[in-house]
Amino acid sequence: IVRGVSTWGALDNADWANWSYGRMFDINRFQQLIRLNLRFGGKVLFAFGTPRIPNGFTLNDVEDCIYGVLLEQNGVTIDGAGDLRSRIKAELDPTDKTTIRIAIPNREPIEVHKITGVISGV
Repeated sequence: IVRGVSTWGALDNADWANWSYGRMFDINRFQQLIRLNLRFGGKVLFAFGTPRIPNGFTLNDVEDCIYGVLLEQNGVTIDGAGDLRSRIKAELDPTDKTTIRIAIPNREPIEVHKITGVISGV
């Protein structure tokens, strides 16, 4: 998870350029990084096949770890995390086999006034 790299979209898109949306993705990225380091730091990746040692892990284990963090944040900074498991993907970088690339779908909560319209002019 690369610090400073964002997929917020073009700055002319007010929703994605909005500071609060950006912070939600930053918080999620930070939580994922901490959890991945705690769970897999100092362990051995078995990219193909079943781990043959107690401290081994697979790409599926990485996806499960990511999913766990998404579930913990469901309703807080993510909406509908339970539906996202099949869309989480972890793979080895084709040019650098020491790097795991992770695609994490994320649905930020939508403010009520965007769903129902402005309730009052106060």
